[in-house]
Amino acid sequence: MKKAQLEQPFVIIFGVIVMAFLLILGGYVIRRSLTLGTSVEYNTFYNQLSKEAENCYNLDFGSTCDLSKMKVPGNLFEICFINIEEPINYKNIPGSLNQTIANSIRLNRKDNVFSIGLNNQDKKSFFIGKLKAISNPICYRLSSRKLNLLLENKGNHVEVRNAQSA
Repeated sequence: MKKAQLEQPFVIIFGVIVMAFLLILGGYVIRRSLTLGTSVEYNTFYNQLSKEAENCYNLDFGSTCDLSKMKVPGNLFEICFINIEEPINYKNIPGSLNQTIANSIRLNRKDNVFSIGLNNQDKKSFFIGKLKAISNPICYRLSSRKLNLLLENKGNHVEVRNAQSA
């Protein structure tokens, strides 16, 4: 046998290993890019919601701000607002967020906005200053990527409520 014939199987095996490594690496990069895109979408939403609350707080007493024009993340399923200082009616919290909110309060976190994505994925929580819920809690299930909620300036805070109850 010639030397080239002995080397050929090793070159093929090496090529297959390199191709497998590139496929695995490519899949990892694609998956991380999708996850990063979702995180950016959520963070943009939270920043926009926080700015809307701040803008509404800076308006006159009794002014309302409509949140239905906000861009909502594609896989956001439900959002809940709570008042940390007041007793919470856990019966009004959907099961998927109930434990998350209970843990947040037990750990003395100050988060007052909680959300969950489709299929109980992407549970997020954050704090928006001067924001209070009209009832404790107020939870809203999103349909057609619209947030049908209103913010109302109450002088020392901004109150969030369902737009249908206005």
